[in-house]
Amino acid sequence: SVTEAGSDIRLQTQAMEVVHTVFKHFRRGGASSIVRDSRCCSESFGPCHLEVWKHACERLLSPQCPLEQRLSILELLASAMEVFHDLHFQVLPEFFSSNSELYLEGFLA
Repeated sequence: SVTEAGSDIRLQTQAMEVVHTVFKHFRRGGASSIVRDSRCCSESFGPCHLEVWKHACERLLSPQCPLEQRLSILELLASAMEVFHDLHFQVLPEFFSSNSELYLEGFLA
């Protein structure tokens, strides 16, 4: 699991920043190849992204989460939101529409 193997929040944040650097080109235009590539990346990367997102939300909302760790978790969530936006700019991929409630749970808790 991504969250078990990479429990270091800084490493997960850096990984999301790298993914954002790769995926941000999906925001450029409406060419069918960009939409197709965005969907493909969403379907393959979506489960990993969701796992990181849920784990970060759970950690942030946990009463046992140290105050000094909360800023790092918020930075991770901000990076994950950039990737989320990259993959949704053109079209809402099936993986994300199917799991939208899981993404929103962190905000609704």
